[in-house]
Amino acid sequence: DKYIQTWRGELDTLLVFGALYSGIVAAFLVDSYKWLQPDSSDDMVTLLLHLSTQLANETNIAASLPAYSPSSAQIAINVLWFSSLILSLTSILLTIMVKQWLSEYTSPAGTASPRHTFAIRQARVDSLADWHINVIVDWLP
Repeated sequence: DKYIQTWRGELDTLLVFGALYSGIVAAFLVDSYKWLQPDSSDDMVTLLLHLSTQLANETNIAASLPAYSPSSAQIAINVLWFSSLILSLTSILLTIMVKQWLSEYTSPAGTASPRHTFAIRQARVDSLADWHINVIVDWLP
């Protein structure tokens, strides 16, 4: 049971860190995601300039906006931010799943006979080993 308590403490710390990290990454992602879209103020200036040119010449020429394509560095940065957020949220999901499993492991077996209680306890200990929970806890970032 001391392992369970130690794992619970580690998992609680991991959940707090993961939530803070995910929040920070999401904030950076919201800001960097704007790089993938054209700047609307530049488009507005282009359209107003075209409109003023048309009014000065009194001709009707169709306005066209220049094609926008984000740079490969902007795309790479956003891919890294999205990947980081996905990995962080996956880690949080696995942590929650392990914590739920540990809660089930430590829940009382009920008011059954001592033999039944021991059988349930032994099945839980065997499952703990079969599922390699210690390895999963160690591998969670």
